[in-house]
Amino acid sequence: MPDALDALIVVTQSPDYFMPPTSNVIQGELGLKHDVFCMDITQGCAGFLVGLIQAFLMLEQESASRVALVNVDVLSRKVSVKDRNSYPLIGDAASITIVEKGTDSTPIYANLKMDGTRREALMIPAGGFRLPSSPETSALEDVGDNNFRSKAT
Repeated sequence: MPDALDALIVVTQSPDYFMPPTSNVIQGELGLKHDVFCMDITQGCAGFLVGLIQAFLMLEQESASRVALVNVDVLSRKVSVKDRNSYPLIGDAASITIVEKGTDSTPIYANLKMDGTRREALMIPAGGFRLPSSPETSALEDVGDNNFRSKAT
């Protein structure tokens, strides 16, 4: 099976490392061929659809006939159990979907819209380069209505 894949897409908001990309780590661990195209996508709720659209786009290339789409998140470690905005939405899960080029030429249509205007409701502001995690960013605060969050969880 390692030689059967032409591309590997990993969709996650909880990578093991900033660098290298998780798809490259998986490629190396599984011993996939060196010319497999690896791509990471940082996406949450719409992640499967975004990854699937990307897989379909990859299959448009002559060199690609089989793409592995991996969706995986372990966000329970990152979100406070006292955060009533984010915690009820968070779960840990993984899925692997193999997308293959078919023999028919039926077009695939997609229309996906995003709205980042209320991004603060789910944002974990600390932990990236803009605001690194620290003891101060990890302190829980009542952000209103007895909802407790920290900048890091």
